[in-house]
Amino acid sequence: MAEPTNDHQHMAVDPDWDNEPDDDSAISEPITSTTSISASILEYRKLHGRTYQNFNTGTEYCHHMLFLAMDNKLFMAPIGENPQRVLDVPANCKFELDDAQLVWPYPDNHFDYVHIRCLMGSIRDWPALYREVFRCLKPGGWFEHQDYSIDVRADDGSVPKGSPLDGWGALFQEAGERMGRTFKIIEDGRNIAWFKDTGFENIENDMFKLPVGGWPADPKWKEIGQYNLAITSDSLEGYILFLLTKVMGWEYDEVQIYIAKTRKTLHDKSMHSFFDVGTVWGQKPVSTNEEEEVELAIAS
Repeated sequence: MAEPTNDHQHMAVDPDWDNEPDDDSAISEPITSTTSISASILEYRKLHGRTYQNFNTGTEYCHHMLFLAMDNKLFMAPIGENPQRVLDVPANCKFELDDAQLVWPYPDNHFDYVHIRCLMGSIRDWPALYREVFRCLKPGGWFEHQDYSIDVRADDGSVPKGSPLDGWGALFQEAGERMGRTFKIIEDGRNIAWFKDTGFENIENDMFKLPVGGWPADPKWKEIGQYNLAITSDSLEGYILFLLTKVMGWEYDEVQIYIAKTRKTLHDKSMHSFFDVGTVWGQKPVSTNEEEEVELAIAS
């Protein structure tokens, strides 16, 4: 399989973007959902007066933004019309909070479909996680993984040199390496290699650009970019406070200055930036037999 690329996805810049008001008024009301949430989902942790929560409305906005980007689809894998067991976080399920890095509390050959999204910087051993997914999938079941590149890019080179966003990716990647939890997931086809090494077949991938701001001329991507700008700007402290103070050793006041500079750069209308988003899906072989599964367990 060729390495994924989104070079075909050309986004023209709206020539009137510089004259549009700098607010979120063009964002339509996002789809909401009624979700059953167990008591454990409301556990809190405080750091420098900031409350961290396992679930918030920002998650809903992000979900809706990606739903729009994927043309109102929730997934890419061809899972069929009636999968019986799905490990995911859709709107009509109950949440189960577990550490995905531990041995999963599910039997072998249990799920028809497993979907994970946006776990960069969270996992110590990605191959081990993939092996757990493989173990828990039924033969013929599908696994799908969507994640971002942390690098901020612009096809026209408009990310200001020396700005916080110019070094955004490198800063996150250094913090991730210090923690032993990499942010490099889709770079150089690493996620595709994990699929292959784990034993998945029929592997496919898709890449698209997620604009930051309403600069695209296309109405669909303009709305998506406005969502992304609002989410990123509002979530800056949540993204970086822990990493910069606890991992990188910055002072709290230093972080606040960095946040202010980053937010200012985000709203610079001369910048036409985006994040890369990569999705990979693959199938557990239908013909997997007990001997093959024993060999896989020994190898792990």
